[in-house]
Amino acid sequence: GILIIQDLAALVLMTVAGVGAPSLWALLVLGLPLLQPLVMKLLDWSGHDELLVLYGLALVLLVGGLGFEHLGLSSELGALLLGVLLASHSRAMELSKALWSLKEVLLVGFFLQIGLEGWPSLATLGGALLLALLLPLKAALFFFILTAFRLRARTAFLTALALASYSEFALIVVKFMVGNG
Repeated sequence: GILIIQDLAALVLMTVAGVGAPSLWALLVLGLPLLQPLVMKLLDWSGHDELLVLYGLALVLLVGGLGFEHLGLSSELGALLLGVLLASHSRAMELSKALWSLKEVLLVGFFLQIGLEGWPSLATLGGALLLALLLPLKAALFFFILTAFRLRARTAFLTALALASYSEFALIVVKFMVGNG
């Protein structure tokens, strides 16, 4: 639960920092729930295997990506909202599993791109060292928060250790923020 909240907070940060002010047309997003029956019916008609993957990709890239960017909103927000729209469908898990391997390939490509940018500068290494030094503070903060919620000290300690690291989504946010100045 906590990691999902962290990723959602990072998504909000990317949405706010990534694009300028949205256009007035962005208010159309409020009508997105009205499209849910159509999106669900199209998922029913998409069949299995390749067509299911193509439907998922078209929905995310065209509607969530290009559509939201034309409204002045981030494509990440579009993808998230479309996922929420489909979450209650009986085939949502099947679509998720069909897209999983593609997500993994794209994630590997993302890390390959970071590696291809060459050796980090001294300033980048200094920033990474600073972030690494903050890890014990992050773990301590989680420990105190969890014990405040009356978790046993051992459980709070083990959970804090598990949560102390930075997720790969944090790397995506950093890359996004550096790319946007």
